Amino acid sequence: MNRILHISYADDSNGGGVYFYLKDFLNIQKKAGIDCYWITVKQNNLELKKKELLEKIIKVNPNIIHIHGIWSLSTRIIPQLKKITENIIVSPHGMLNRESFRKSYLGKKSLLQYLKKKLYLLLFEKKNLNQIKCFHALTEDESTEIRYIFPNKPIKIINTGFKVIYSKVNSKVNLKIKKSLINTFKKPKKILLFMSRLDHQKGLIELIRAWNNLVYQAEKYDWWLMIAGFGPLKSKVISHANKFNSRIIFNGPTFGYEKNFILENAKGFILPSFNEGLPISVLEALSFKTTCLISKNCNIKNLFDSNISLKVNITKSSNNLETMIMKLFLLPDEDLRKREQAGLEYLENYHKWDKIINETKIFYEELNKT
Repeated sequence: MNRILHISYADDSNGGGVYFYLKDFLNIQKKAGIDCYWITVKQNNLELKKKELLEKIIKVNPNIIHIHGIWSLSTRIIPQLKKITENIIVSPHGMLNRESFRKSYLGKKSLLQYLKKKLYLLLFEKKNLNQIKCFHALTEDESTEIRYIFPNKPIKIINTGFKVIYSKVNSKVNLKIKKSLINTFKKPKKILLFMSRLDHQKGLIELIRAWNNLVYQAEKYDWWLMIAGFGPLKSKVISHANKFNSRIIFNGPTFGYEKNFILENAKGFILPSFNEGLPISVLEALSFKTTCLISKNCNIKNLFDSNISLKVNITKSSNNLETMIMKLFLLPDEDLRKREQAGLEYLENYHKWDKIINETKIFYEELNKT
């Protein structure tokens, strides 16, 4: 029987989307009878040293090592990991996408970062990654990005699974949700929700700018923008939310019952990101029957092809955010209902865990044979 060891950077939300992805992925793998383990480079806010990490890995004694994310100790020790097993997989989670290097959303500030990252890739990271057996990509688009840098490396595309969790929040659960949040949704208003990390990569600055230009139309059609999350742009978000008639509500970090309550009651969801792997937040929004406005950088092309989500085009110099938000304002209720139902069907067709786990099991078995 295969013993799988997953390695990622952080054991909490500081690990970003990778942390939440792995939390679900390992839980489902274990239920499916896969012998799997998870080690993080950063534990309880302390980073393991190379020797400490290797000792933990040797103790698990895996025959397949699956690394999630790059640019950290986990990929720097690939030459040592090969002494444990030849079966090493790397899931970049969008970190090899060209926009991840460019960081064009930072403007001129990004040039030095780009040169440093490119140099590190050429001198160190590429050499290490060339020693792995296979890459794992979450989408066809991500596979194309990986292929651009590693044209000869095998790449296995396996989507992420997602369990549809939509259910009405009952009165008992309501008691666990702060009153101010419940009152926000008591009044007859439509909420466009941004729920992600508050940083430049997510297109948050461009979103706020577009919203400010549409505030009178938002008032006319009774829409509000709710921003939920944490990150370096928190003070900027609060500043805009506090302006007179901004129609922006800041809710801060949101988890558990409160997150589900907001998703259930939001009418729209927006993620105009410059770079993603495959954002779980979009799948969550779809599961709560919410119409999504997302950029092509979210790598979920089927949502545009199936007319489920509205497509945001975004670069540092231009975007169509105002046009797409205005389109949302004007969508008739019947159109919204069709998109909501189509979103649920999309999750059933493309993100069912049974199918994903079966593909993963076959992938691991085949990898061990080669």
